[in-house]
Order: sequence, then structure tokens, then C-alpha cells
Amino acid sequence: MTSEVDVALAVLRQVHTEQKYRELKEALRESLDRGLVLSARWLGELVASLGRKLEPQLLDNDAETVGTKRGESDLFFYGKALFDAREYLRAASILEACTSKLGRFLRWYSLFLHGEKRKEEMLLEVSPAGCAAPCKPQNTLAASIVQEMDKAVQSDASLPEDAYICWLRGTALKACGCRKEALCAFIEALQRKPHLWAAWTALHELGEDYSSIISALRTLLETGKAWMFAFFLVMQSGTFSGETSIIPVLQALSSEFPDSVTLLHLLAHAHFSAHDFETAAELCRRLRELDPYFLDAVDLYSNILFVQEDQATLSTLARDCVQIDKYRAETCCVVGNYFALRQNHEKAVQYFRRALTLNRSYTTAWILMGHEFLEMRNTSAAVEAYRRAIDLDPADFRPYYGLGQTYELLHMPHYALYYFEKAATLRPCDDRMWAAVSQALQDIGRLDDAVRCLEKALTWNPDNWSYAKRAGDLFWETGQYDSAAKHYATYLEIRRALRAPHATIDTDEADVVVRMMTYLRQRGELKLANEYLEYMTAVESAEKRETMRKLACDASDPAL
Repeated sequence: MTSEVDVALAVLRQVHTEQKYRELKEALRESLDRGLVLSARWLGELVASLGRKLEPQLLDNDAETVGTKRGESDLFFYGKALFDAREYLRAASILEACTSKLGRFLRWYSLFLHGEKRKEEMLLEVSPAGCAAPCKPQNTLAASIVQEMDKAVQSDASLPEDAYICWLRGTALKACGCRKEALCAFIEALQRKPHLWAAWTALHELGEDYSSIISALRTLLETGKAWMFAFFLVMQSGTFSGETSIIPVLQALSSEFPDSVTLLHLLAHAHFSAHDFETAAELCRRLRELDPYFLDAVDLYSNILFVQEDQATLSTLARDCVQIDKYRAETCCVVGNYFALRQNHEKAVQYFRRALTLNRSYTTAWILMGHEFLEMRNTSAAVEAYRRAIDLDPADFRPYYGLGQTYELLHMPHYALYYFEKAATLRPCDDRMWAAVSQALQDIGRLDDAVRCLEKALTWNPDNWSYAKRAGDLFWETGQYDSAAKHYATYLEIRRALRAPHATIDTDEADVVVRMMTYLRQRGELKLANEYLEYMTAVESAEKRETMRKLACDASDPAL
């Protein structure tokens, strides 16, 4: 053993400190490039230690290439190794002496992520996944990061020129609740670097009104350099205040970036939102052929299969995902959808909870768990799940719609109306939102407003016969018989087109026929009233047939 010790000490003393420094630094960079996190952490510590012994002229021959100031690159690489190892507070401490933009950014970002990590820990301490929390923890370091940034600007006025620092300042301001200031910071970051994707994403997640964001972006868009605005437009597609189809934009992007699985995912999502489930499913199948290990889109595919009630394909998808990564939040979501399709709601909730244990910011899991609680008539848990989803993504219409349905179930129409209106504001081109608003208005007795909302629903889906009948019923109840007849005629036309030859008609359709004959008889349009006799043979109810026969006889009376 003594001989080995002697050899080790002799070799250690034989190699000069400068050579050790160069070799260690080369190994550190190679380890960082290859993702050897633990090795890089140890090597970074050794490099920083040797750097304190050597003369300054022997250090940092790569400082300019890295983007740090002379004398900082050793500390930066050490801090970066700790950052990659997720030792955020330790990384921030090591980087405290850095005065370069890159070093300061990494320090502040490390502090922010430590605050986010602590926030998640506090959330787990006060409530398990999927349960209500008595309060919403905040990032306790965000305010101090903003203060440190402001203080640093006093000594280095060039710091705000760095787009990444502007973005990070906006992110910290958002965590402090200063949303308007955050919006300005994100816009400033994009003005300095229009292709900074983190800033585009932050703008979307800010949840501000679409028109106000476009107004803030106007100057940037006029420069013609913000080509990534097309991607932002895709993210914002659910918040437009008018009729806008995002599918052509996605098709153009997919043509520009062929075989991008993320763009295919977004295109499938757009078709799913447009209720084109077949095209959406086909795009998901193509995506899985291109990259079978891409799990970011499997929750969407499982939602499509759930709507299509394709249990066999959903079972296969769940099995494949479990084999690829069993403890991935998206995998748990797929399995949860499988159990939901089988009406095993308790098991579905169990898997959605597991998804949230893995990723508490997974909005889809909160929404789907809310749906399952609603199916189980556990309304308090459903409300909590939907509200957590809204906290995570205020621009998503689905939790608002779910809350509206929950309060509708609780016979609280004023609450239901509030949340349905929020959903309709976020998704004004979706007929279902306006139909839900109309029903809530009808429940509180605002029939005129209910009719107007139904007409909006018909604008977006003119072939929905149920909307036409509801609109006709509401007009009839309010004495607006001409408008009622117009919608009833549309309803009967759609039903006739859908009905198989020689099929019978139900009581609702027979009631509409009777009302139309009554209306036309009172207007003196006797010939048109008698044309509805063609429905008589298809009416099941003998009572309705007799009423129609009597109306036809009355219509033929010359005294009328």
C-alpha cells in the first residue's frame, strides 16, 4: 500500500499546476457537453480551486469565447455544473462574484429556480397531489431577485440591453404579481432579440388579453424581423377575439419545418379543437411513426381516442407509453383516460393524481381530474381541480367551461353564467360555449339574451339542429313567432336531411310541425300549412296525428 501512495504522490507532484488546470478545464467542458453532470460538478470545483492559486495571466484564455469577463470563466463553469446538477442555491452562491451578463443571469436564474423548487416543496407540505391547498405558496426569492437586478443596473447600465436578463426580470416580476411590468419586460426582451422563444412563451403564459398583447407588439411587428410571431399566434389561437383559423398558419410552418413532431402535434391539436377528430387522429398516428418515443403529444392522442371511444387503440397506446416511460406525467394521463373510457372513474382519478405528483403544473391532468370528479358528482373536488388549472393557465377555456358545468349541476345558474361567459370570451368561435351561455341565461330568465347567444352558436355551427330548435322554442315563448318559424323551418330541414327514408319522427319534431302549421294557419298561408301533412305518416303519436289532421281541416275551411 505504501508503494502505491508513493507513486500517487510522485505523479501528483510531477505534473505542474498549470497543466493540471488545463487538463481539468478541458475535462470539465467535455463533461458538460456530454451531460456528465456529477463529473462536471467535481471537476468544476477542482478548476475553481486551482484558479485561485494561479496567476491571473494564466487563467481564462477562453473568457471571451464563453461570454464572461476575465477571471470569471472558472467560476462560471463551476456554477454551470452545479446548476445542471440542480444545486441551484449553491450555484447562485458560487456565481455571486461574477459581474458579466452571463454570470449574473445564471446566478439570478439559479435563485429563481430555487424559489420555484421551494414553492413546490411548500405546496407538497400543505397538500398532497390533487387535493385542495389552504393557500397558494409564492416564489419567496422573486422580489429579492428584482431588487438585486435593479441594484446591479446602477453599477452596470448595459445590463438591460441583454435580452435574457430582460426576460428573467419579467419572469420574476410575474412571480411577484406585477403583470403589467412583466409584460413590458417581455416586450423589451423581444425588441432586443426577436427570436427569444422563452419571451414568446412567457407572453402567452401571462394570460393577458390578446388585443392588449398585439397592441404592445405592434412596434416590433412593424420591423418585419419577428418571424417567430407565427409560433406565438399558434399558442394564442384559443384567445382570439374574432374568427381566426390557425390551421393555415400551422400548415405553412410545417411546410417550412418539415417533419417537426412539435408542429405536427400543434396541427393535430388545432384539428381536435375544430372537432375534426379523424384528421387529428391521423396526424397523431403519423407523429408516432416519425418519433415513437415522443411522449409530449400522447395525452392529446389519448383525448382524441377517448372522444372517438376507441378503447382498443387507447389500450395499445397506454401499454406503449408505460413501456417507454412508466413514470412520466403524460403516460399517467393516457392510462387515466383509458380507465375513464371504461367508466372506472376512481382508477382514472388515481392516475391523474399520479401525473400531478410527477408534475404539479400539468394543466391537462388538473382538467381531466376535474371531469372525473364531475362524473362522480364530487363537485367540491371538481371545483378545486378546475381552479388549479386556471391558476396555471388563465388562457385555457376548458377549466372555465368545466366550472360552468359544475355550477350548473349544483343549480347555481348565476355562477355557471359567469364561468361560461369567461369560456366564451376565450373561445368565441366555439358554438358550444355560446350554447352553454344561452342555457345559463335561460335558467335565470333572461330569454332575449339567451336567444342572442343561441344565434351566435348557430353562426358558428349552422347545421346543429338542437340549436335551431332551442332558438325556435325561445322565440316562441317570447311571442316572436316570425323568428321562431324561421328557426323551426331550419330545424325541420336539417332533421329531414338526416332522417332515413320511412323513419318515424319523435315527439319533439312532431310538436314543431304542429307549431308551424298553427303559425301558417294564423298568417293565412293555408297552402303552406297543408304541406306539412307529409309528416303525418311518420308521426308515432296518434294524438299528434289527430292534431295535425284537425289543423289541416281548419286550414281548408273557407271561413278562415
